[in-house]
Amino acid sequence: MAIYTPAQLASASNATYTTNGVGDITGATVRSLNTSWISSSILVSQTGSMSVLSSSYAATASVLLGSVVSASYALSSSYALNATTANNGFPYVGNGAITGSLNITGSAYGNVVAVSVSSNTASINLAAGNFFTVTLSNSATTFFNVTNPLPGVSANLILTTGTVSTASFSSNVKQPSGSAYLPTSGSGQIDALSLVAVDSSNVYLVASKKFI
Repeated sequence: MAIYTPAQLASASNATYTTNGVGDITGATVRSLNTSWISSSILVSQTGSMSVLSSSYAATASVLLGSVVSASYALSSSYALNATTANNGFPYVGNGAITGSLNITGSAYGNVVAVSVSSNTASINLAAGNFFTVTLSNSATTFFNVTNPLPGVSANLILTTGTVSTASFSSNVKQPSGSAYLPTSGSGQIDALSLVAVDSSNVYLVASKKFI
């Protein structure tokens, strides 16, 4: 890594930089910064743009973009920066947590997971999505193994029957007493199963049968 003096940095980017490895950029910030100048953290005090000349940015530093963004970027993995970084907008890939209410204007939807049956077993991973489809095997009992329930998770399973299909479920799936789900008789029938979890152990199932 190249080490620049404060004078070199000021000349290159019209900014000031302290000698202890942590600097505050107080001048114009529209010029690009080379990643080798950054050893710990940068505070951008203006609302102008900043770009980093690198295809990836592996660092543990934090970047604060003045009044444009009020939170720090924690950069611990690859961070593609060929364009100006202005905000934390979408699209976003990864896990997120929201504390508080979320108000959406428009629809919310998720991916539909097509579940295959292998050795008469269908695996329903509740961490993979909230909407599942499956087609049962003919003249066989399909075992549904439901995994990764979390408090507040719900899922819908659209099931297409085969000829003389039956079904069984993993022990964590609870059903109404005396009303265990039995697939609709006949090939190509459509049933809808709803799965709800309120803890990380059990899943509660109710079924609606023979949609036409």
